[in-house]
Amino acid sequence: MTARKIGLHGSYNSRNFGDTLILKITHDWIKEHSKDNVVVFPQLRNKLELQEITGSDKNPFDFDDLKGLVFGPGGYLGEPPHSFLKRMEWSYRNYKRHIKWSKQLRSRKIPYMMLGVGVGPISNLILRWEVIKLFKNASYIAVRDEISRNFLVKWGIDPAKINVFCDVALSLPFYGPSQNMKKKIGLHLPGNDLEDFGKLEEFNGFIKDNSNEYSFSFIEDQAGQFSRLDKPNSTRDTLLETGHPLDIISYGSPNQLMDALKEFDVIITSKLHVGIVSYALGKPVISIPKHTKTVRFYNQIGRAQFCVPFKDITKNKLQVLLDNSLANSDNKNIMFDQSLKNRELLFEFLDSLK
Repeated sequence: MTARKIGLHGSYNSRNFGDTLILKITHDWIKEHSKDNVVVFPQLRNKLELQEITGSDKNPFDFDDLKGLVFGPGGYLGEPPHSFLKRMEWSYRNYKRHIKWSKQLRSRKIPYMMLGVGVGPISNLILRWEVIKLFKNASYIAVRDEISRNFLVKWGIDPAKINVFCDVALSLPFYGPSQNMKKKIGLHLPGNDLEDFGKLEEFNGFIKDNSNEYSFSFIEDQAGQFSRLDKPNSTRDTLLETGHPLDIISYGSPNQLMDALKEFDVIITSKLHVGIVSYALGKPVISIPKHTKTVRFYNQIGRAQFCVPFKDITKNKLQVLLDNSLANSDNKNIMFDQSLKNRELLFEFLDSLK
């Protein structure tokens, strides 16, 4: 057979750990389907991220010889819980990133599918209508949770067309507990949310109370994350000032961060995919969510009790969560088989392409 080009799209160019990883998983599945599949990206400009996903810095994308396209996994079709102005900015940015160029798929009659996406809410009516058209014309649809399905049904998408699976990162192999003599706790709290919610003192008190018994380290999921903090009184700086310096595990690549996560006994994170990957690896996770999509995930896996919003965080609450996490020996990924259904549907779509 001759090479055939398959497009893959998602949330890329910022080299964010989760978005890069789930696109790499999808890329590898497309290549596994057939060695003749050549994966290309309509909007990927970051050469380093391209190499991390494909192993090459070549991206010969052209609509003229595209056999089909996969809108890959990610939460890029659901707005963050921000102010009206920021939501409008998000809508404009995401229209350019995900909608504007994709209209050529319909005009050129190029088949495409939606794979493992998170959907909604979308308050901007223009963007919502464009997303509805995107889903109505898709050959196959797989969303990663029931709430995404509910948004689509509410917007008029045929329920029979919608498959509900889960995040593709839940297909990662189980690793299990670490064998650390002194338990290691990974802290992944990018941004300044602890300060913004007035919880910095509570959080730092929790770390100080446990610093003799446990080893704490900060984790990056994006290169240079800590250097971009825009407030000087960050968690790390204030701990340093009070005699509790913590190491930083700098972000290098998806594989490097996954290897680092394997060595921790508990992960505390405000982001979605550091939590998903840690859970898939068999690690207890304490979530302090910034986004409603994160809450969806912990409800989906039956661990809502380990997902506590910033406003409810206290030193005592964190202590209870940590103690319960370490005492809970059942950290099996219950979504592994469900996640592989994304692969099955992807193969069905690829088989359908002429």
